[in-house]
Amino acid sequence: MFAALLVPVFTACDDSSEISPLEKELSLPVLSEYETVASGPKELIQTAEANVNVAIGDYSFNLAGVSTDSGEDISAVSDLFGIDSETGVISISSTNGKSASELAFGRYSFSVGVSHIGGVEVFENIAAIDIIDLPFTIAYNTNQFELAFGQLGEFATVAVSSDNENLEVLSYELTEAPEGIEINGTTGALSKTSKNVPAGVHQLSLKVQTNEGVKNFTELVELTVGDRPQLYYTNNGVQFTNVTISSWSGFTAAIGGKTEDLGTSLEYKLKDTDIEGLDIDTNSGEITLPEDKNLDEGTYAVSIIVSDEGGFEVNYTDLFTITVANSWEQIAFDDIDVSAYADKESRPVNDQYAYFETSKLNASAVEFISYKHSPDGGTGFVAYGWSFNLGKNLEIDAPLLREVDMDGTYRKMKVSFGETSVGKIQSDNVLRRFYFGYTKTELIDNSNFVDAEWNLLIDDNSDKWAVNNYKTDFKQIETEFVIDDPAQDKLYLQWRVTSTTPATGFTRACFNAVKIEVVKKTAPVFEE
Repeated sequence: MFAALLVPVFTACDDSSEISPLEKELSLPVLSEYETVASGPKELIQTAEANVNVAIGDYSFNLAGVSTDSGEDISAVSDLFGIDSETGVISISSTNGKSASELAFGRYSFSVGVSHIGGVEVFENIAAIDIIDLPFTIAYNTNQFELAFGQLGEFATVAVSSDNENLEVLSYELTEAPEGIEINGTTGALSKTSKNVPAGVHQLSLKVQTNEGVKNFTELVELTVGDRPQLYYTNNGVQFTNVTISSWSGFTAAIGGKTEDLGTSLEYKLKDTDIEGLDIDTNSGEITLPEDKNLDEGTYAVSIIVSDEGGFEVNYTDLFTITVANSWEQIAFDDIDVSAYADKESRPVNDQYAYFETSKLNASAVEFISYKHSPDGGTGFVAYGWSFNLGKNLEIDAPLLREVDMDGTYRKMKVSFGETSVGKIQSDNVLRRFYFGYTKTELIDNSNFVDAEWNLLIDDNSDKWAVNNYKTDFKQIETEFVIDDPAQDKLYLQWRVTSTTPATGFTRACFNAVKIEVVKKTAPVFEE
């Protein structure tokens, strides 16, 4: 027990020299020891007001320190302790998200500072609050329960034992329990309210609020929940865990497993899906993904919710995954299409390429060249190109067409080619554009070219084109696009060159090393 009177520790103020020795002696406070408070854990515990005698001047209180008999570090809960500066009442109260009812049992000792005219006097360990265990216990009809997956309702009742006739239980609260296990806040009865309680063993802990304080019971009840019926999905009767598709593929999958164990009049719905177009039949549980949704690549988990005749839901998470992955495939294609050009003449140069020359437009020559690399050339490209020779004060407007046979599976195309320019090509002199379309006309005559019938991929102002000033320049160019009408038999690529003003000199450019790749709509691949 604390001594009735503690020897004060004196700290002088800066202006203490102005206080006479007599005033200083008369102003020394005497703080009597607080009466020790014993309490069960509560949200608010308070001491009586401080008993202090000061002959001269005003004074105020501050909390100088808190310690425990066990020496435990209590810095983490320091915000729970406070003192009223006017009355000296020391309190333990819940604040800042911390609960005073969860303090460990034991004695908490407080040192109090008294500020006065002569300085600050600190009285060490002048007050104490004892947090004591409450003399009562609770017990359920058993401390171990086994519940079937589908079992619902109340399964346990509680009894309270105490020698304190004045003890009154105010409320019960679960502090550790899986979702779907609930407690009656008034009676303490335990219930299973959901079929989604995870299978396995669970420990239940609870907090009991009484008129004497709060008592926590850790792992008071052990609960074992049985397994739910297994569900899975099948394709052609074979169970799978993942299906790999392209962005444009579709599939259908049937539900399997012991659905009858879930109840009758079942209703199915998808849970938190990020896949556009994915659908589930509410009656059968069949899942369908339509084709041609152009899905983003990635892996998506498929989860469902099954509701029974009573409206109780069961969540089945990650029943299978959908992997959306695309790959580029180089395709073969016909040699350069020269059928649109009049007065053509094939002049094979060697085994590597054939050379064609069109009729002249305004005395400017447009030359088309079809290249074929030998199989051992190492590039793997089927290459072709063109060149145009634009003489001084001459004009040009001509296309180069590439025809691609479609097979109904192409959904995306990537075209890569190099452009080499010789001479002076400037945006105010020669324009190059790159298009794709599904029909062609006699394009060698500009009067037959309708821009609206083509899809522009690279415009004439693009910095992708080679630009030079009387020096040879080379650019590797790449563009890709979605094939928006995959049912077409043919797709055409068109490079178009137009001179906007008469040239001031010789100009030449050629496209070469063209590579065409496609992404196909593939059949789904189901993995067990």
